[in-house]
Amino acid sequence: MGPVVRINSSTNGFITASHCTDQIFSNDGNTHFQPTLSGNLLGTEHKDQTGISHPSCPPTSLCRKSDAAIVKFSSASMGARGHIARVTGIGSKTLTSTPDDEWLVTDDTPPCALFVQNCWPPIVGKTMNYVGQQSGWRQGTLIRSCVITQYSIGGQNISVICIDEIQGPTGGGDSGAIVFELTNDPREVDLWRINTSKSGGSWFMSRIEAVKQEVPGFNAKADPILY
Repeated sequence: MGPVVRINSSTNGFITASHCTDQIFSNDGNTHFQPTLSGNLLGTEHKDQTGISHPSCPPTSLCRKSDAAIVKFSSASMGARGHIARVTGIGSKTLTSTPDDEWLVTDDTPPCALFVQNCWPPIVGKTMNYVGQQSGWRQGTLIRSCVITQYSIGGQNISVICIDEIQGPTGGGDSGAIVFELTNDPREVDLWRINTSKSGGSWFMSRIEAVKQEVPGFNAKADPILY
């Protein structure tokens, strides 16, 4: 379960990796459960873009700009946009002892345009963060931008074009997590990407602009609150 987003004026959903659905790059309406598969229905797949044609797409691959899908919550009252659980430290999955302690996404504007390898201010060298279901809070350094990743699922070659590579520890099961940058405010963060794959000592992020294009309705900024 990744960032909570507004689907329409009365209903929220959440972003997850498309490869975490029953069929990657296919809008098949599958159901999602958390934390167990027995009676804990979370939502139903709402939008999962099919493969696209693009000059950078390898000839044997099914391609997309992002590895992302949107799931509509089973109840309109579920979900609060822009809230990320705070944990006690890097590598931890333990929530802080302060009730309702969290980071708030206050900016989900794409930091640079899609298909732009380098933009101003420079993004390579920035420190990125996410809180993963398996690995907890992870942190790494952005080392490459706008590259193509390729992997295989069920014998199908999959390519995601123009995603960014972070050098740092990660784990299987963290896909879909919000990738964010810390700000000067200890409670506020900027949303940059979503975590979509890993290889060796790196993890890869789908750009928010690509996600916004392929799963319309994306608005992950925090609901107004007072604190």
